[in-house]
Amino acid sequence: MDIIGKESLENILKEYEGTLIFVSHDRYFVNKIADTILEFKKDKVTFFEGTYAEYMEHKQKEEQLQEKEPTKKDTSSKNNEKKQNQYLLNKENNKIKNKMGKLEKIIEEKENEIKDIESEMLKEENSTNYVKLKELQDLIQDKNKIIEEKMMEWEELSKKIEI
Repeated sequence: MDIIGKESLENILKEYEGTLIFVSHDRYFVNKIADTILEFKKDKVTFFEGTYAEYMEHKQKEEQLQEKEPTKKDTSSKNNEKKQNQYLLNKENNKIKNKMGKLEKIIEEKENEIKDIESEMLKEENSTNYVKLKELQDLIQDKNKIIEEKMMEWEELSKKIEI
């Protein structure tokens, strides 16, 4: 559109008494005609009563204020980060607790196996059989060694949870 055509359109629109909605990338034209601004963004619509120049001035002031103060997005981003870190920490602690529970079960099983072996040793037919007693005693030592290893592993895991 040529300059004369734009000026004619501006004059016609300024005289118009009704409501008019228009879209333009010509800032000069928008500033001359518009007395209310609607800005559409991806996730929000901003309503402003005033010219385009006044709206831009208003936006600059808001941006300067936001630079000075932490925004809600910054705060919510920090909160989300804290929640994410807490979630990961809880997840890791749960893994450790599950592993500790499994170790406790293994320890309990080995202790029960030792009791069974000790009962076997007390039987009359085994009390005089030194070879059998030696085998049973070796089994007990093996199981005690496993218990000791699992207990050390359990202690290491418990230290991780305390931290």
